[in-house]
Amino acid sequence: HIVELLDAFTEDHDENGALYDLLRNALGWITTTSDLQRTARFYELQLLDLSGYRPELFHCVICDRDIKPEDQFFSVPDGGVVCPTCEHSHQRGRSLTLRALKVLRYLQTRPFSVVEQLTLSSGVQAECERILYELLSYHLERRLKSAAFLERLRRETRSPGE
Repeated sequence: HIVELLDAFTEDHDENGALYDLLRNALGWITTTSDLQRTARFYELQLLDLSGYRPELFHCVICDRDIKPEDQFFSVPDGGVVCPTCEHSHQRGRSLTLRALKVLRYLQTRPFSVVEQLTLSSGVQAECERILYELLSYHLERRLKSAAFLERLRRETRSPGE
């Protein structure tokens, strides 16, 4: 997944040391992490940032007001959070819980050594994954093969009661 993303966000013979450093670090993280999903979300946010697509998580992308500590909306085409007031009049986003917003902000602004200490519920994990998958697919103008494969694998390995 991480290599597919790097490949999709770079051109052949592209010299972007920061992106390749991120890949090198990510390959190390996945060998030691206790949570591969959280690590993947961290990598995705860092990759988006280094590629010039950092999602706006602190101000409304419509009115530029500070985001309040409440459930919000996320607009993939606008690249970030939309406050409830603007969502009501523009209807551009999908729901984003306050918990998921806080997690995305945390992942976006902290080093991996700090992020590694974070424990996330499966619901928040799924919400963050959905938002980032949609954002990545939008910028790449295609669906990620690895994401579909990982989802299929997850479904097949769940026990019948889950």
